[in-house]
Amino acid sequence: MIYLFSLIFPLFVFPWVYDLYHTFTKFVFLLLFTSILLIYYFVKKEKIEMKKQPFSTEQYLVIAFGILVVISTVFSLDYSYSIFGRPVRHEGSLTMLCYLTLFLLTYRLINFKEYRIFKVLVYSGIFITVYGVIEHFNFNILSWDYTPDKSTRIQTFFDNPNFYGSYLIIITVVSIFLLLHSTKKWDIFFFFISSSLFFLNIIYTSNRSSLVGLFFSLLFLTFFVVSRRKHLWKRWILLVVSFLLLMTITSTLEGNGYINRMLSLVNDTSNLVSGNQTGQEGANRIFIWTESLPLLKEYFWVGSGPDTFAEVFPGNDDKEKLLHYFGTEDMTVDKAHNEYLQIAVTIGVPALIIYLIFLYRILFIGFKAVKYMNDSQKILHYGLLATIIGYLSQAFFNISMPSVAPLFWILLGLCYGTSMEHIKTSKENNKVIDDENPPIAM
Repeated sequence: MIYLFSLIFPLFVFPWVYDLYHTFTKFVFLLLFTSILLIYYFVKKEKIEMKKQPFSTEQYLVIAFGILVVISTVFSLDYSYSIFGRPVRHEGSLTMLCYLTLFLLTYRLINFKEYRIFKVLVYSGIFITVYGVIEHFNFNILSWDYTPDKSTRIQTFFDNPNFYGSYLIIITVVSIFLLLHSTKKWDIFFFFISSSLFFLNIIYTSNRSSLVGLFFSLLFLTFFVVSRRKHLWKRWILLVVSFLLLMTITSTLEGNGYINRMLSLVNDTSNLVSGNQTGQEGANRIFIWTESLPLLKEYFWVGSGPDTFAEVFPGNDDKEKLLHYFGTEDMTVDKAHNEYLQIAVTIGVPALIIYLIFLYRILFIGFKAVKYMNDSQKILHYGLLATIIGYLSQAFFNISMPSVAPLFWILLGLCYGTSMEHIKTSKENNKVIDDENPPIAM
């Protein structure tokens, strides 16, 4: 069922109803699917071998985070928003509890010897990114808000280029490590094309946080996978050249806008390092973060409530600042544009600490499990870790959304489950060896 969800969920839209955002349809689909999956688990759990495993530290951390989400909702400034989420955003406590449920059930239901989920993500991604290229040239036939003169920053089925960019990070890195893992010529060619197509869509989103996430993922794969396997260098260099050519050609044909936007990352970083920031760096993120940090003291323990950032953000009451930074007074900043700051303000600093410890544990166990894998398994596992790292990197400049985050939590569950399975198997094998070769009494 999780494989099916990973295939259908990114594609799930209902474009024929005016003013029905794609995020809402995915939100409804997420609630329905998670409920069905939970019922399925409790009905079939006697047949699920992994249910016998004791609860681990990581699962307790997930439960603790969920409890803090519920407590934050109880003390929320707006119960409706905290339960169901703000209109268009839909990331209230129901959605967040669905994330946690997907992690726990992925760990318990997926067969970790099968990696079909990676190919499933690429297959659905190809359809979406082909549509993305079509949309870039203003042939947006599956969106209620289509207008011929709209911005060419593509968003496909995700309502916003930034949300689409976070989805692209996942499928691009998955496609890349499948390219590195493949041995058949057709598979190598297929994943080379899909990786290039996905990167072209990243360019068309003009989303810089996606480029940041991709950079860290590529750096990780270069060090842990490519540098240790000489036969991969040729396809790796070809892929990097393909990416550079795509960036150069598209930017040249369209007025150098993409390269200039990418170079603005360097300028913004330089301003921050030199202390000459204006607050407009990172598409005004520095202004949002600066205004948000004082909120941590007031909402330290339980936050303001899930998805209630707009209710407490002080900049929304200052029309002059809104006009200065965003060019309009008619705007509401409803997200921190930093997933970690968003959690701290709306759910509380203790929740953020638990979340960070949880992520650390997932990555730590992931690295620990690598030594028990064969070379083929290592490439896939390092690729999975690279996908998680890329997503977490872009999340520093982006926001979590129910249109993408469920896939991330499924991959977290897959990474954790795969790691624990290899560690458990290794311990069992060592125990068998010890039993067969008992120490000799002297």
